[in-house]
Amino acid sequence: MLRRYFIVISLLLSSVFVMQGCGGYDSPPEDGSITISPSSIKITDASGPVETDREQFLIVVKDANGIPLNNVEVVVSYPWAVPSPAGVVQLYDGSKPVDSPMTVITDENGAYIVKFDYQRGGIEYKGDFQFTAGSLFGSATFEVETGS
Repeated sequence: MLRRYFIVISLLLSSVFVMQGCGGYDSPPEDGSITISPSSIKITDASGPVETDREQFLIVVKDANGIPLNNVEVVVSYPWAVPSPAGVVQLYDGSKPVDSPMTVITDENGAYIVKFDYQRGGIEYKGDFQFTAGSLFGSATFEVETGS
């Protein structure tokens, strides 16, 4: 009888360890938040010809107590982003250009730096970067204007 309990407990424990090793990402609590820094970026450049520069947003996913959450999947989108140098905005996953939307994972500090190239110099466009993690949502405006 004791041996049977030992076998059952061993099987239960081994299944717990296997399930933990299966991967997956943590879901943020519904009362958590996504903070974005800076909250908006506005570039003014009336010069020409068109030039390409790089900018970034820092996003942090936190629980209701303000504690950063690691290993959370965040979907990032921007209406003018395409994985081509011909587009006005190009998102990057590391050094690889990607399409919008893209999915990223927060680090051990609950953070991810969204890097993107943008075109400026005699062109204008504006849109909101949108960040979604589970039921959480945050946004930040990115705008390029000519100033004329």
